[in-house]
Amino acid sequence: MSLITSGADAAPLASTRAKEAYPMFSRQTIAADLLSGVAWGWLSLVTNSVTGAFVFEGGFIHDLAAFTVAGGVNGFVAGGLLSLAGARLPFKSNALKAALTSTALWLVLRAGAMMLSNIDPERYHAVNGQSIQGFFLAILLGLVIAAVRKATDAKDGLPDAAR
Repeated sequence: MSLITSGADAAPLASTRAKEAYPMFSRQTIAADLLSGVAWGWLSLVTNSVTGAFVFEGGFIHDLAAFTVAGGVNGFVAGGLLSLAGARLPFKSNALKAALTSTALWLVLRAGAMMLSNIDPERYHAVNGQSIQGFFLAILLGLVIAAVRKATDAKDGLPDAAR
């Protein structure tokens, strides 16, 4: 049995597993996660433009492309983790599950950054403002994923138990 299902196959899958938050790895879910990540990347670009937590390295077009690709990757990974772990998380709210999943991903990445900082402190150094902004952006990523998944599920007519 394939883990990837089409939109037509996703509704029966979701209704048979009403306890799970989302259909696992449907094309619709993957597309929603990628779209969420891209939107989140743009929100991150705007947020950093306002806060100035870190300095941009390139021009606007370069930064837009980088934030679009990185956002899509983050949305894909966080959404995949949510599909895998969503049914096991202790919350009923899909928004809380998504926020917890994306924040956990951020913590793993932050731990890797702390290790790099210990290995080469001249090149990699922690900046508290960036860390705080990253934490709140991780929560925002989860909320965006939950909202886009809910909107695409409602559009395709999935039952409330699947949301």
